[in-house]
Amino acid sequence: NKISTLNFLAHAILSFNRPEILVGNMISDFVKGKKQFEFNETIRLGIILHRAIDSFTDEHPITKSMKSFYKDEYGLYGAVLVDVSYDYFLANDKKIFPTKELLQSFTKNTYQQIENHQHILPENFALAFSFMQRQDWLFHYSTEDGIAKSFAGLHRRSKYMKSTEQAMEIFRQNKNEMQSLYEDFFPRVNEYALTKLEALINAASLSLK
Repeated sequence: NKISTLNFLAHAILSFNRPEILVGNMISDFVKGKKQFEFNETIRLGIILHRAIDSFTDEHPITKSMKSFYKDEYGLYGAVLVDVSYDYFLANDKKIFPTKELLQSFTKNTYQQIENHQHILPENFALAFSFMQRQDWLFHYSTEDGIAKSFAGLHRRSKYMKSTEQAMEIFRQNKNEMQSLYEDFFPRVNEYALTKLEALINAASLSLK
């Protein structure tokens, strides 16, 4: 089984300010099989977009380089550690969020858009979302303490994952190299996601507001 990815901040940004795409993008890992057809078409496009972004990210050589830092200690769990690491660099990306206030404003707006669709959220996502909002995960991805807590959360939810204290050491020791990889990767995934979303919208013959 693929371990569900948790880079919520990246998926929020790669929804390009479209509320229903955002909702689909955020709930995707919590929607299995034919359940996706229970949602309206725009939300379903968000679900499909999320999966396309994940595939692009997982298979990209830059992500493979990022995983190599964690691989010896964490094996396949390196993938989710990379997702959280990407969100740290994204939250601190001055091209996207020149100030902490802008990051805070973006995260509050994201929570609000999701809350506006509370009635259709899958139960297991709604539970995760209550923690996300209360503990302000999206904003705290910008701090090392927030990353340590996210790593620890992965450990709690994963049956066979070892303690993540060492993951934090690996993160701190290789932060500069990881930062360079992130800077190379994010414009690529951004361009891919935008092109993919436009193609999905065209294929669905939707004129999205």
